[in-house]
Amino acid sequence: MELTRHIDQRFEASDKRFAERFEASDKRFAERFEASDQRFADLMRHLDQRFDAVDKRFNTLTWMIGLGFVVITSLTTVFALLA
Repeated sequence: MELTRHIDQRFEASDKRFAERFEASDKRFAERFEASDQRFADLMRHLDQRFDAVDKRFNTLTWMIGLGFVVITSLTTVFALLA
């Protein structure tokens, strides 16, 4: 009987240590996951800003090319009329 009680006490102590370690591990995992989630959110925000900058430059380039064609066409027409 004494041996069984001693074994039960050891199992309870072992179970308690396991639960404490599991809780500590779970807490570390949650902290790392939150940090990773924050880094991902920061990366997405940065990529959105870069995309917006590229989109703005592309719109400017499109307008400049269109304006260039208008100027070339206008000059060609003026020179054709003067010739």
